Amino acid sequence: MVHEGFLTREHEEARLAAGQAALRRFREDQLQPGAVVPAYVERDFSFFLDGDRIRGRMDRVDIERMPADQAHDGAGERQLADVTSPSLPGLHPERVTITDYKSSDVRDPAKARERARDSLQLQIYAMAYQAESGRLPTRYNCGSSNRA
Repeated sequence: MVHEGFLTREHEEARLAAGQAALRRFREDQLQPGAVVPAYVERDFSFFLDGDRIRGRMDRVDIERMPADQAHDGAGERQLADVTSPSLPGLHPERVTITDYKSSDVRDPAKARERARDSLQLQIYAMAYQAESGRLPTRYNCGSSNRA
């Protein structure tokens, strides 16, 4: 029996094996020293745009606290482009990265950046994050669940 969404039993087994390998690599990556632990994985969102409700699920959101010596939030000082200053005193600057995992191969960093820049899905994720938090994320990433 072939389940819905698969061409053959072999196709289904190959996709299962690829998914299991991707999960093993993800876990290995997360156990490395200094790894960023996701703030959200598969986070549901809902917002309205011109009267239409937009709903979906973001693959991954990372929120990294920036050390004080890496970001400036003083008046008149130049802000790093990828760092968001907190609006409340006493909070630390953060870098927010939204990742859209793809099942296709995006090993080439230039191609991954181009995909992220042109991704309607990531633009929608950014609008959703802004609707929830009041600010845009600082980075976008197209990750691959198929890297070797």
